[in-house]
Amino acid sequence: MISLLMLEFDRRLVSAVSRTLRPEAVEVVGVQSFEHAYERTEHQSFDGAVLDRDVLAPHELDAFRPLPLILTTSFLDPHCGGHWPASRRVLQKPFTSAQLISMLNETFGPLEPRPSSIVDVLRRAHTSRGDVALRVGRGEVYLEGGEVVHAEFGETRGEAALVDVLSEVNPAVVRVARRAAERTIDKPFRPLLLDLLRLIEETEEHSSRRRAAGTTRLRLVRGGGGP
Repeated sequence: MISLLMLEFDRRLVSAVSRTLRPEAVEVVGVQSFEHAYERTEHQSFDGAVLDRDVLAPHELDAFRPLPLILTTSFLDPHCGGHWPASRRVLQKPFTSAQLISMLNETFGPLEPRPSSIVDVLRRAHTSRGDVALRVGRGEVYLEGGEVVHAEFGETRGEAALVDVLSEVNPAVVRVARRAAERTIDKPFRPLLLDLLRLIEETEEHSSRRRAAGTTRLRLVRGGGGP
């Protein structure tokens, strides 16, 4: 079962979407405000979110990282109503069931349950407020009272190591016995995760631009470099 957060003031629309997606094995959790949506993500893991853009400020999208997002709007021009990232998918209201399902498939991939990501695992550990030690691929992460207090990846420790852990592609996540470890991370869980995920995203975008620039230079060299 896929869990989908839906921020929408109109409860009837939430009910209609829920009925539409139930046969697709999608559970819709509806909320009517940003504050309630934020609180829900603190206590429950979601596979994605459908957010009413008309009741949000652009910077509030950061609270829903790294969830795949679809924005809905009542504006006739989807680019009206604020400075929004051009990369975000926008669904204009009113929309049909077919339009919704099509965009969900485009955004999240086929509607089928996905294995938990390391971010989901960390969020659940944070919500439980427990003391947990996790081996994540080649790294380890330690939580005390639901807060991340230590991470290591090879010879790296602290936040830099947690960046490496979060950057792992489909790592195996195993709960392991706790051992004595120095405290190398002091930042509270929520701002810590937001900052590191933003850093990873910016690094990946920078790397993509460098690869694209390198490909362009290679084509120019192979093509003779000019007229």
